[in-house]
Amino acid sequence: MKDTFYNLYLGMTNGIPKDENGMEFEVVYCLENDKKISSELKNDSDLRYFLIILQKTKDDLENGILNVQNEWKSFSDLSLEFEFITDYKNKMTKNFRELLNECDHETVIFKSQVVGFNNKSMAELKEARKLILRVATKSKWNFWN
Repeated sequence: MKDTFYNLYLGMTNGIPKDENGMEFEVVYCLENDKKISSELKNDSDLRYFLIILQKTKDDLENGILNVQNEWKSFSDLSLEFEFITDYKNKMTKNFRELLNECDHETVIFKSQVVGFNNKSMAELKEARKLILRVATKSKWNFWN
C-alpha cells in the first residue's frame, strides 16, 4: 500500500477563480470557430472553466476528495465539481511531478490557469478537456480525451 498519494483532479467551476491577492486566474478560451471573446461572452451563464487540482496526501481517495472540497471552500465561493484523473505520478508532466515532490504532505494546489468553454457546446467541452489534460499529463496517457 502507498504511504503517499499524488492525486490529479480535473475541476470545473462556474466562474474564474481568484488567487489570494484577488487576481483572476489566467484564462484560455476554447471556442467554436465563429465565436469571439467579448464582454458578452464572458458574462454568459453557460460559461464554465476547467482547472487542474494537484494533491499530495497520506489519506485514501475518499478522504483526499473531502480535503480538496474543504480547501476549495476556504479558497473560493465558486461552485466546484471535480473528477479524479490519476494518482500515478508517472502519468503527470514533469513540472507537476516536481511541484508535488517539493510541497508538504496534505497540500492541495489549484493551478492558476483555467480553460473556459460553453457548457452547452459538446465540441467546446471536449476541446477544453483535451487542452487542459494535455498540460497536466504525458501525451501517451491522454487516452481519456
